[in-house]
Amino acid sequence: MLHGTIEDRVTGKPLFLPRARLDVERLRWHSQGGPLDGVIAVEGVGQDPGRLAQLLRCPVRVADPSGGPCWWGFVEAVEAPVPAGRAVIDLAEMANRVAVRYRDEAPGLGLSGWQWTTAWAEDSASVARYGRKERVLSLPEARPGEAEALRDATLARVGWPRWKVEQKSNRGGAEGAENTQRFRERRGSEGEIARLRVRGWWHSLDWVYYARAEGWQGALGGGAIQAVGIPTATRVAQPWVANGAWPLKDVWIKAARMGNPTDELVVELLSQITPTVVVLATCAGVPASALIGELGWTKCTLPAEYMLSAGGTYWLGARRSGAADAANYYRVTVDEGLGSGTFSLWNGSAWVARAPDAGLIYSLTGEEETSEQLRALLTQAGQFLEGCRVKDASGVKGRQYRAGGRRALAEAAELLAMGAAGGAGLLGRVTAERVALIEQMPDPGSADWVLDGAGRLRWRDGRPLELGEGVVGRWARLEGMESAAAGLVWVESAEWTPEQGLRAGWGRSALWNRRD
Repeated sequence: MLHGTIEDRVTGKPLFLPRARLDVERLRWHSQGGPLDGVIAVEGVGQDPGRLAQLLRCPVRVADPSGGPCWWGFVEAVEAPVPAGRAVIDLAEMANRVAVRYRDEAPGLGLSGWQWTTAWAEDSASVARYGRKERVLSLPEARPGEAEALRDATLARVGWPRWKVEQKSNRGGAEGAENTQRFRERRGSEGEIARLRVRGWWHSLDWVYYARAEGWQGALGGGAIQAVGIPTATRVAQPWVANGAWPLKDVWIKAARMGNPTDELVVELLSQITPTVVVLATCAGVPASALIGELGWTKCTLPAEYMLSAGGTYWLGARRSGAADAANYYRVTVDEGLGSGTFSLWNGSAWVARAPDAGLIYSLTGEEETSEQLRALLTQAGQFLEGCRVKDASGVKGRQYRAGGRRALAEAAELLAMGAAGGAGLLGRVTAERVALIEQMPDPGSADWVLDGAGRLRWRDGRPLELGEGVVGRWARLEGMESAAAGLVWVESAEWTPEQGLRAGWGRSALWNRRD
């Protein structure tokens, strides 16, 4: 028999539930995340829904017959019997931090304005009790007051979990009938049985949106033009302050050619322009043939990443590689509404302020190893985790910046899907100690499980697999094909029930040859 324990959400100590009996009905695992979800029946307190509601977001541990932990997570929902049917209270319906995205009033029919997002509205008492659970709503064209009114009304409605009653007539379906019959056979009174729906800790990443400022900086608006490579402006430069410490790799500017220049447009990272120009890094030159007469975004790549210092002042400069020419030169886009008195032009003998003043239109981007990005994400968004350990570096780099429009779970899934160097898979899961672990998928040569046609797992020596030994995220060999490479399968998911025991999930998508 499996043994379930519910812990206090603050102290972590086991809770004592007088006259209550916990009966594990179903547990599931997935190779990404570890414990996935499950159902635990509670006998003896079914007529006390208010008491059961106190268990929401309390940690849950399940031990196998040997006493070792095999599943861990938290209570996400409670179902309790009431005369009309079943009362349900569910954290999935709750959001205690709410914001609204909207577009400002358009100037005419069919035109869209700028997109804005309200500040977060938060129920601090609910956050203190359950943790941050965020929701972002969307509106079409609206005024700020309308968006804020929607935000506040929504928070008032869903800021705390609330009971709802499911009528008996609506509780159809094979699973509901099967559970009811099983409880009646085992306990004799369905009216005394409550159920806890539990979730693994990895799922809590879906509670919050993830934003990261490092990895991008720039100014994207504006439509004025500045010539580069003419006698009065052989080069231009714009200062900026780094918004964090991150490795700069690519510089984007909006550029075009004028006439028929035959040299290159060069973009540089500078530390100063007076009394002398100090160049920190120079992007590969953009040939004139790569530009057209119409202004467009142009990518300039540094030969090596340059680590910026948070709060450091740098200059972004542009020049031509050849001599000044008043008829054949380059153009870049600036915004004359962003001027700060610092946009400078080199006229061949001195730096002079541009008139009118302007700000360069540019975009700076950086990249970072995906395993380190996962560490940053799990540290920021893993509000219930005790830390993150990167066992295996991915060796794969990707963009750092995240705008905050997606939930942390989706961002983590995308980073993990990129895998590791050489095409190996990358796995993330939460350990029993509630530490996020990032590691590479094991080599298929390590397959020491055997999977039979019914989905049962055993060790190659014939010993049955125990739940506490880990039941997903490893390679197995199909029974009867233990010596054939075609018999390798990836154990991606597993489910345990009292009736069926442990059953593994696998399919064609898990076969080794699909990793090529």
